[in-house]
Amino acid sequence: MKRMVRNIFKHLRTKIFAGILVVLPLGITFLVLKFVFNTLDNILGPIMPHITIYPFNHKFSVPGLGIIGFFALLYLIGVIATNVLGHKLVSWGDYLFKTIPVVKNIYTASKQLTDAFSASRKGSFRQAVFVEFPQEGNFVLGFLTNELTDLDRQP
Repeated sequence: MKRMVRNIFKHLRTKIFAGILVVLPLGITFLVLKFVFNTLDNILGPIMPHITIYPFNHKFSVPGLGIIGFFALLYLIGVIATNVLGHKLVSWGDYLFKTIPVVKNIYTASKQLTDAFSASRKGSFRQAVFVEFPQEGNFVLGFLTNELTDLDRQP
């Protein structure tokens, strides 16, 4: 009976943890994007009546302006980052962020993660895998970057 209860709790713990692994990145992504879109809506919203012709005298709103502004901002950053001056600016910003004590740790970790997921990198992650570690019955999330082959060329 004790073993059955223990197995039920182990099963529940494993499944809840797997659910957290799925929901947490989605939730964080949602919250960050919501913040960015709302911020851009709040910045661009009051400007719109001054740059458009609108015949009525009431509040002017463009739904989704934050999303459009977000992609326009990403495009602008991409254009700047891919030219010679932009490369120097990105390198300078990279150096600057790596000199600030607390920011350095967060920036370096996020930069490594971004570089690892970048398709242009040779060592980028190809797929997510569960590996039995550190003991039998426990699994951790890992990322496949390469496959080792033995002398017979077998994976």
